[in-house]
Amino acid sequence: MSHEVGHFLGLRHIWGDGTGDEDAKKPDCAATDYCADTPQVGWEHYDCKFIYDTCPASQGKDMPENYMDYTNDTCMNIFTLDQKSRISTVMANSPRRVSLKTSPKGNAIPLFANDSAIKIEADYSLANVTDCASLPTPKNKIIALANRGTSTITSAVINYNIAGEVNQTQNWTGSLAPNQTTIITLLNTASYGILTVSVGKTNGTTDQRASNNNDIEQFSPINYPITDCVFNLQQDFWGAEITWELKDKDGKVKYSGGPYTDKPSERLPLPALITQKWSLDKNECYTFTIKDKEDDGICCLGGNGFYNIKLVDGVTIIAAGASYGSIDNRQFTTNPLVSIANADDIYLYPNPANDFINVKVPNKYGLPNSYIINNSLGQLVLQKEVSSTSDLTLSTSSLSTGVYFITITKDNQTKVLQFIKE
Repeated sequence: MSHEVGHFLGLRHIWGDGTGDEDAKKPDCAATDYCADTPQVGWEHYDCKFIYDTCPASQGKDMPENYMDYTNDTCMNIFTLDQKSRISTVMANSPRRVSLKTSPKGNAIPLFANDSAIKIEADYSLANVTDCASLPTPKNKIIALANRGTSTITSAVINYNIAGEVNQTQNWTGSLAPNQTTIITLLNTASYGILTVSVGKTNGTTDQRASNNNDIEQFSPINYPITDCVFNLQQDFWGAEITWELKDKDGKVKYSGGPYTDKPSERLPLPALITQKWSLDKNECYTFTIKDKEDDGICCLGGNGFYNIKLVDGVTIIAAGASYGSIDNRQFTTNPLVSIANADDIYLYPNPANDFINVKVPNKYGLPNSYIINNSLGQLVLQKEVSSTSDLTLSTSSLSTGVYFITITKDNQTKVLQFIKE
């Protein structure tokens, strides 16, 4: 962390990010880190077992103990005075860095006696589906109830509904100490759809912090309106461990790759990014599988390995991963209909709102058919048909302070967004 914070505060690597190559014994003694009291270094180091002098024509031995080298934690122990001065200059003058001095983010938040926090535990079962013809049977959903207050929570009332069905209430009793969490299974939620959950009462009284009392999650098969997409793979140093394939619903391999070539020196740069454009069939179900035979994914050796599958315009991510252990499976369909359910470019502003709020829906989706607004208890407070873009500016002046959910409907699809009325 000290190394990365050094970068954030203006420091370069101690070898000046030059082109030195230890394997070829060709140091770069001209690159600079702009700090006069760090010795000139020809390349990066990965240990401090020896005394190094990669640029003997320059004064001083190498400094592998510097935080801005690549040595391990037991080696690192120093920033120099010039590095300190460079950090201080950046902290005093860089617009974003200087704001850290007065940032209130580190201030303690006020504590209340009765403060429940709620979070829906997302359903990851669909990420491991390998048979497109048989999606898993939905299960009752689970939530995490956390005590963020100073008193022990002995009871809580949970309000919820799924797929727009009847609002339900579930009572929890137990003993939950401050800063502890318990898992609750919500009854009668074994279906696909949008789940909304809120805290009713804590310890028999109104919960004292409303901002952490609500959560929403959509449980449904992944569906994207695509026929063409782009696959990117950034290997770590151990490419021979990696294989991947894309299969259709009949198990036929559409695209595949790996194993690749190792770079056992573990010296940057990482191998070149692999990029492929995939042409897919409409109304098809695909399963992408990537494996690592050493069970360590591609996130950590070298620090920046990853894979992703995106639309051609690079905006919508279909799948992405890095730290997946031995295997990662992602399933998606190529339905030609434009789906709003999984769209990440539909949003509300301003949020929080006072007198009005706007619904931003890009033209590619067309006008929604209608929308409804529910409060945190699931009660309907507003319903409206949409006939023009002016209908997407909503008056919120009559709403009470609190958290609300707006459900946007387009044909047979829905998109749920949350906003706060101040």
